[in-house]
Amino acid sequence: MSHLSGNVVECSTKRLISASLALAFWAYCGSYAGEMRAASELQNSDSAPSISAETGAIEPAAFEGVNPVADDMPKLGEIEKTGPDGLSFYFNQLGTAIRQRLNIGLRVESTLTPWAEPWNYNAICHRMNQILIDAGISSKSMRIRMIAHAVVASGWRQQLWNYNAWGVQQGSWSGPWFIRSTQEVDDDGQYYMVWDAAWRSFSNWQEAIDDFTARISAKSNRDPYRQAYRYLKDPSYRADAAYWDALKAGRYYTAQHFTSKRFAILCWRVRNELRKGEEG
Repeated sequence: MSHLSGNVVECSTKRLISASLALAFWAYCGSYAGEMRAASELQNSDSAPSISAETGAIEPAAFEGVNPVADDMPKLGEIEKTGPDGLSFYFNQLGTAIRQRLNIGLRVESTLTPWAEPWNYNAICHRMNQILIDAGISSKSMRIRMIAHAVVASGWRQQLWNYNAWGVQQGSWSGPWFIRSTQEVDDDGQYYMVWDAAWRSFSNWQEAIDDFTARISAKSNRDPYRQAYRYLKDPSYRADAAYWDALKAGRYYTAQHFTSKRFAILCWRVRNELRKGEEG
């Protein structure tokens, strides 16, 4: 009887391993197909991120030499040269693909949802400021940093989809999600592409802002995010850089070249644009 039980366990283990391998292969194939599909979109779609091999990033933001991340992307060729090698990268891609397969019923189409006219700096700052006021964000300091953060993630080009202005990937999100290719930076500062990155999808600005304030809050289970919330509401100018540093400590973003000093300069630009409207 013991021998029979051992055979049953061994057989079940083999079946489990076979099923896991089959699922991994299926997910990999889906990920590869998605990569080819995204690569085609990247070269042919006007709404794709501007990282073409010919031109690279388009028109930098015109102030103090500070380009928001979404407007300051490296050329595709540079990404290909510096992309990471080794099994860890492919296992990461595989895990993303499996997660997406398991949540396939929640996937939605990506739709551009700019909040203002691209490259209209004043309108971008004032329109988002009003959106935040309407959503119940009463702290002016908080609004300024949220506007600057949204500009970093979406750019003056207004490259955002499904109201995801703050560049939030799917993570543990159980709601609807969409696919857009993106670039990430590893611990060595090397760029690499994630063709099938999954992002949180929102139906309106209120949902997006509620998600932001639920994550960056005094009740967050992550200490860097609790710190970021404290700096988010701090009225002193020095809190601009501290907020961005806290987000980096929490691994909210991987773009190493957009430093806290650059974020502080961007906050200065937002304040200046909002002041223009007040004076008018």
